[in-house]
Amino acid sequence: CNGGPDGLDAPADDDAPPDELFQGVECAESQVMELASKYQQQLLDQARQIYRQTPISEATAQAYLATPRHLFVRRYRELARKDWCQVNEDNLQEHLATLRLSLLGFPFVH
Repeated sequence: CNGGPDGLDAPADDDAPPDELFQGVECAESQVMELASKYQQQLLDQARQIYRQTPISEATAQAYLATPRHLFVRRYRELARKDWCQVNEDNLQEHLATLRLSLLGFPFVH
C-alpha cells in the first residue's frame, strides 16, 4: 500500500485492471482501520490517565479495542454547528478525528 505525502493513496486509475482497483480499495480500508485503531488507543490511554485511581482492567481495555464503534456512527453534530455531518464509507477517514472526540462527549453522535 503506497501512500502519498499525506499518507493517502492517489485516486484510482479508471483504466487500471480490476485487480489493481481492488487493491486500492483494500489499501484505503486498511488506512481507515489503522487510523481508527490509533484513535481508539489514544482514547484508551486518555481514559487510563483520567481513571488512574480506579484502573481499567485489561479485559475491559481489550473489549473496548475489539469494538469498532466508528462503524456504527451514521451522522454527528458538533456543538457550534446546526447541521449534521453525514458519515459513510467514502468519507469515514476525514471524520475519524472528530468521532474520536465524540467519545469524549464533544459532538453529538446519532
